[in-house]
Amino acid sequence: MSRLVHPDLRGVSKAACRTALPDFPVLFGAARLIRYFIRMTGEQHYEHSVWLMPDGEMQAELATETAALARAAGQPPFSPHVTVAGDLKGAPLCTAALCQEIFSNQEPFPAKVSAVATGPSYFMSLFLCLSVPDSVLAAREKLIRKLAVPGTRPWQPHISVAYGMPNGAGKTAEQRRLSELYLDRTISIGAVVVSRSSVSVPASAWKDICRFRLGKSSD
Repeated sequence: MSRLVHPDLRGVSKAACRTALPDFPVLFGAARLIRYFIRMTGEQHYEHSVWLMPDGEMQAELATETAALARAAGQPPFSPHVTVAGDLKGAPLCTAALCQEIFSNQEPFPAKVSAVATGPSYFMSLFLCLSVPDSVLAAREKLIRKLAVPGTRPWQPHISVAYGMPNGAGKTAEQRRLSELYLDRTISIGAVVVSRSSVSVPASAWKDICRFRLGKSSD
Protein backbone atom coordinates (compact mmCIF):
# COMPACT_ATOMS: atom_id res chain seq x y z
CA MET A 1 0.00 0.00 0.00
CA SER A 2 1.34 3.43 -0.86
CA ARG A 3 2.02 5.94 1.88
CA LEU A 4 1.01 9.60 1.59
CA VAL A 5 4.11 11.64 2.33
CA HIS A 6 4.27 15.22 3.56
CA PRO A 7 7.89 16.11 2.91
CA ASP A 8 9.87 18.56 5.00
CA LEU A 9 11.23 20.99 2.40
CA ARG A 10 13.11 23.23 4.83
CA GLY A 11 16.71 23.63 3.77
CA VAL A 12 16.18 22.59 0.15
CA SER A 13 18.21 24.96 -2.02
CA LYS A 14 17.22 26.69 -5.25
CA ALA A 15 19.97 24.71 -6.98
CA ALA A 16 18.15 21.51 -6.08
CA CYS A 17 15.06 22.80 -7.83
CA ARG A 18 16.83 23.21 -11.15
CA THR A 19 16.71 19.47 -11.67
CA ALA A 20 13.14 19.02 -10.46
CA LEU A 21 11.87 22.13 -12.26
CA PRO A 22 14.25 22.75 -15.20
CA ASP A 23 11.78 24.92 -17.14
CA PHE A 24 10.40 26.93 -14.23
CA PRO A 25 12.06 30.18 -13.07
CA VAL A 26 13.64 29.95 -9.61
CA LEU A 27 12.30 33.16 -8.13
CA PHE A 28 11.47 32.17 -4.58
CA GLY A 29 12.87 29.97 -1.85
CA ALA A 30 12.86 26.33 -2.87
CA ALA A 31 10.04 25.12 -0.63
CA ARG A 32 7.77 28.00 -1.66
CA LEU A 33 8.67 27.51 -5.33
CA ILE A 34 7.78 23.82 -5.35
CA ARG A 35 4.46 24.35 -3.57
CA TYR A 36 3.64 27.25 -5.92
CA PHE A 37 4.48 25.13 -8.96
CA ILE A 38 2.27 22.29 -7.74
CA ARG A 39 -0.61 24.68 -7.06
CA MET A 40 -0.31 26.43 -10.42
CA THR A 41 0.12 23.34 -12.56
CA GLY A 42 -2.24 21.09 -10.64
CA GLU A 43 0.34 18.31 -10.47
CA GLN A 44 -1.34 15.29 -8.95
CA HIS A 45 -0.06 13.29 -6.05
CA TYR A 46 0.64 9.80 -7.30
CA GLU A 47 2.64 6.74 -6.43
CA HIS A 48 6.36 6.87 -7.03
CA SER A 49 9.69 5.54 -5.80
CA VAL A 50 13.31 6.64 -5.45
CA TRP A 51 15.95 4.44 -7.07
CA LEU A 52 19.74 4.37 -7.28
CA MET A 53 20.92 3.23 -10.70
CA PRO A 54 23.97 1.23 -11.83
CA ASP A 55 26.31 2.87 -14.31
CA GLY A 56 27.07 2.22 -17.95
CA GLU A 57 28.17 -1.26 -18.90
CA MET A 58 27.01 -2.80 -15.63
CA GLN A 59 23.52 -1.39 -16.13
CA ALA A 60 23.45 -2.93 -19.61
CA GLU A 61 24.76 -6.27 -18.33
CA LEU A 62 22.20 -6.43 -15.51
CA ALA A 63 19.42 -5.35 -17.88
CA THR A 64 20.29 -8.29 -20.15
CA GLU A 65 20.12 -10.67 -17.18
CA THR A 66 16.80 -9.33 -15.89
CA ALA A 67 15.23 -9.39 -19.36
CA ALA A 68 16.21 -13.03 -19.89
CA LEU A 69 14.93 -14.09 -16.47
CA ALA A 70 11.71 -12.10 -16.98
CA ARG A 71 11.03 -13.90 -20.25
CA ALA A 72 11.69 -17.28 -18.62
CA ALA A 73 9.31 -16.48 -15.75
CA GLY A 74 6.66 -14.89 -17.96
CA GLN A 75 7.06 -11.54 -16.20
CA PRO A 76 7.45 -8.02 -17.63
CA PRO A 77 11.00 -6.65 -17.93
CA PHE A 78 12.19 -3.89 -15.63
CA SER A 79 15.24 -1.66 -15.17
CA PRO A 80 17.70 -3.01 -12.58
CA HIS A 81 17.82 -0.60 -9.65
CA VAL A 82 18.34 -0.19 -5.91
CA THR A 83 15.13 0.97 -4.24
CA VAL A 84 15.86 3.73 -1.72
CA ALA A 85 12.23 4.53 -0.89
CA GLY A 86 9.23 2.87 -2.51
CA ASP A 87 5.46 3.14 -2.72
CA LEU A 88 5.40 6.86 -1.95
CA LYS A 89 2.24 8.81 -2.64
CA GLY A 90 2.73 12.53 -3.01
CA ALA A 91 4.10 15.14 -5.39
CA PRO A 92 7.12 13.60 -7.16
CA LEU A 93 8.63 17.05 -7.72
CA CYS A 94 8.98 17.47 -3.98
CA THR A 95 10.69 14.10 -3.74
CA ALA A 96 12.98 14.97 -6.67
CA ALA A 97 14.06 18.26 -5.11
CA LEU A 98 14.81 16.55 -1.81
CA CYS A 99 16.83 13.85 -3.56
CA GLN A 100 18.83 16.45 -5.48
CA GLU A 101 19.60 18.30 -2.25
CA ILE A 102 20.42 15.27 -0.09
CA PHE A 103 22.52 13.43 -2.66
CA SER A 104 24.27 16.55 -4.03
CA ASN A 105 27.53 15.74 -2.22
CA GLN A 106 27.42 12.01 -2.88
CA GLU A 107 29.80 10.99 -5.64
CA PRO A 108 29.21 7.84 -7.72
CA PHE A 109 30.11 4.94 -5.46
CA PRO A 110 30.99 1.24 -5.54
CA ALA A 111 28.50 -1.28 -4.15
CA LYS A 112 29.93 -4.74 -3.50
CA VAL A 113 27.76 -7.81 -4.10
CA SER A 114 27.86 -9.60 -0.73
CA ALA A 115 25.41 -12.40 -1.58
CA VAL A 116 22.91 -13.63 -4.15
CA ALA A 117 19.67 -14.39 -2.30
CA THR A 118 16.13 -15.59 -2.88
CA GLY A 119 12.92 -14.86 -1.04
CA PRO A 120 9.15 -15.37 -1.02
CA SER A 121 8.38 -11.75 -1.94
CA TYR A 122 7.36 -11.15 -5.57
CA PHE A 123 9.75 -8.19 -5.85
CA MET A 124 12.60 -9.94 -4.01
CA SER A 125 12.38 -13.32 -5.66
CA LEU A 126 16.04 -13.40 -6.77
CA PHE A 127 18.36 -10.51 -5.92
CA LEU A 128 21.90 -9.28 -5.37
CA CYS A 129 22.61 -8.11 -1.81
CA LEU A 130 24.81 -5.01 -1.76
CA SER A 131 27.20 -3.41 0.71
CA VAL A 132 27.11 0.39 0.31
CA PRO A 133 29.16 3.19 1.90
CA ASP A 134 28.09 4.76 5.19
CA SER A 135 27.49 8.06 3.39
CA VAL A 136 24.77 6.41 1.29
CA LEU A 137 23.15 4.88 4.37
CA ALA A 138 23.14 8.33 6.02
CA ALA A 139 21.69 10.01 2.91
CA ARG A 140 18.93 7.42 2.70
CA GLU A 141 18.09 7.87 6.39
CA LYS A 142 17.90 11.64 5.93
CA LEU A 143 15.66 11.28 2.88
CA ILE A 144 13.26 8.97 4.73
CA ARG A 145 13.14 11.43 7.62
CA LYS A 146 12.52 14.41 5.34
CA LEU A 147 9.81 12.52 3.45
CA ALA A 148 8.20 11.64 6.80
CA VAL A 149 7.65 8.07 5.67
CA PRO A 150 5.86 6.17 8.47
CA GLY A 151 6.69 2.65 9.62
CA THR A 152 9.93 2.31 7.70
CA ARG A 153 11.61 -1.09 7.91
CA PRO A 154 15.40 -1.54 8.05
CA TRP A 155 16.90 -0.97 4.62
CA GLN A 156 18.40 -3.93 2.76
CA PRO A 157 20.23 -2.50 -0.28
CA HIS A 158 19.79 -4.88 -3.19
CA ILE A 159 19.22 -5.18 -6.93
CA SER A 160 16.47 -7.58 -7.91
CA VAL A 161 17.25 -9.61 -11.01
CA ALA A 162 13.96 -11.53 -11.17
CA TYR A 163 10.40 -10.90 -10.04
CA GLY A 164 7.92 -13.66 -9.31
CA MET A 165 10.28 -16.55 -10.05
CA PRO A 166 8.73 -19.78 -8.73
CA ASN A 167 10.64 -21.84 -6.18
CA GLY A 168 12.28 -24.99 -7.42
CA ALA A 169 15.35 -26.37 -9.12
CA GLY A 170 15.37 -23.63 -11.76
CA LYS A 171 15.50 -20.86 -9.19
CA THR A 172 18.22 -22.64 -7.23
CA ALA A 173 20.26 -23.11 -10.41
CA GLU A 174 19.94 -19.42 -11.29
CA GLN A 175 20.99 -18.43 -7.79
CA ARG A 176 24.09 -20.60 -8.12
CA ARG A 177 24.89 -19.25 -11.58
CA LEU A 178 24.50 -15.63 -10.53
CA SER A 179 26.61 -16.25 -7.42
CA GLU A 180 29.45 -17.47 -9.61
CA LEU A 181 28.99 -14.45 -11.88
CA TYR A 182 28.47 -11.61 -9.39
CA LEU A 183 29.57 -12.56 -5.86
CA ASP A 184 32.22 -10.08 -4.60
CA ARG A 185 31.98 -8.01 -7.78
CA THR A 186 31.65 -4.26 -7.47
CA ILE A 187 28.76 -2.42 -9.11
CA SER A 188 29.23 1.28 -9.76
CA ILE A 189 26.17 3.33 -8.78
CA GLY A 190 26.01 6.69 -10.52
CA ALA A 191 22.49 8.13 -10.70
CA VAL A 192 19.27 8.79 -8.80
CA VAL A 193 15.88 8.25 -10.40
CA VAL A 194 12.43 9.23 -9.19
CA SER A 195 10.21 6.67 -10.90
CA ARG A 196 6.48 6.38 -11.33
CA SER A 197 6.40 2.92 -9.79
CA SER A 198 4.99 1.03 -6.84
CA VAL A 199 3.78 -2.43 -5.91
CA SER A 200 0.33 -1.52 -7.21
CA VAL A 201 1.58 -0.29 -10.61
CA PRO A 202 2.51 -3.03 -13.13
CA ALA A 203 6.22 -3.07 -13.93
CA SER A 204 5.34 -2.67 -17.61
CA ALA A 205 3.91 0.78 -16.77
CA TRP A 206 6.85 2.06 -14.71
CA LYS A 207 8.61 5.13 -16.10
CA ASP A 208 11.21 7.67 -15.02
CA ILE A 209 9.97 11.04 -13.81
CA CYS A 210 13.32 12.61 -13.03
CA ARG A 211 16.93 11.42 -13.28
CA PHE A 212 20.17 13.07 -12.25
CA ARG A 213 23.79 12.07 -11.88
CA LEU A 214 25.41 11.72 -8.50
CA GLY A 215 28.18 14.14 -7.68
CA LYS A 216 28.64 17.89 -7.58
CA SER A 217 29.19 17.98 -11.33
CA SER A 218 25.54 16.90 -11.87
CA ASP A 219 24.24 20.47 -11.37
